[in-house]
Amino acid sequence: MTLCRDAGAPRRRFATSQPSGKRRAASAERQAPSGKLSRREERVGQAVGRRLTRLKERKAFPFSIRRQEPAMMGTASPMSSLRRNLSNTMNTAPDLSRAALTDSLTRSLDSAVAELTALSADQRARPLKPSRANPDIVWTPCDHFAHLIGVERYFNRAIEKALAEQPGAAPQPQADAPTGPREEAMAAVHALNDQWILKQRDKSFDELVAMAQATRAQTLALLERAADAQLTRRLPAPWGLATVAEIFALHARHTDLHLGFIRAGLSGTA
Repeated sequence: MTLCRDAGAPRRRFATSQPSGKRRAASAERQAPSGKLSRREERVGQAVGRRLTRLKERKAFPFSIRRQEPAMMGTASPMSSLRRNLSNTMNTAPDLSRAALTDSLTRSLDSAVAELTALSADQRARPLKPSRANPDIVWTPCDHFAHLIGVERYFNRAIEKALAEQPGAAPQPQADAPTGPREEAMAAVHALNDQWILKQRDKSFDELVAMAQATRAQTLALLERAADAQLTRRLPAPWGLATVAEIFALHARHTDLHLGFIRAGLSGTA
């Protein structure tokens, strides 16, 4: 089954009809034709949606969520390791100057696109490791790429909102901001990540690249627009609080983290 189709391959849709007969049903259960979701994958997506609804009703989400884009980082690594990686990411004092951030953001995406383009279509669609939220959802390199895009879009909305609310504000402490994600909140985020990547699986690799480039252009525009004081404003993040500049710096490091997952998965060392 093609999870990240080539540009010329048929666009994959959610299944709309049920195959007749035990044999056809069993075959469809195992694998759908190229360009479609399997019945099992469709059911998994529906189950993820129901779980998200339940968690949303219980107000388990730590931050506001729109358009079903992920609020936190990758589901494909163990939670404790992930938190440690993210915390370390923000504790290694990257260069947060505007020029350094611009250079890092530009080079990071170009490098990621080049590395993923060098893979074969089969490699980009290869299942690597099950999701932390649902073992029936196995992330591929294209899923990791889509996840990176979704997280960047999420943070861009958060930064856009912060700049619009207080365009000239100096950084303010947020006493009620989260100091670490709750287990229930993380379960919601993991489910949200899965729902996001499932929704992107009908896109070709070229479409994902275009989406990533458009998102990065928006990120760079936000960076250029933000005043120096705004870059030091703190916002809620999965690991606690982070300045706007730290969030900009995170995108390149988050990309490196997931490219590492992809390399390990393809080499069989994950």
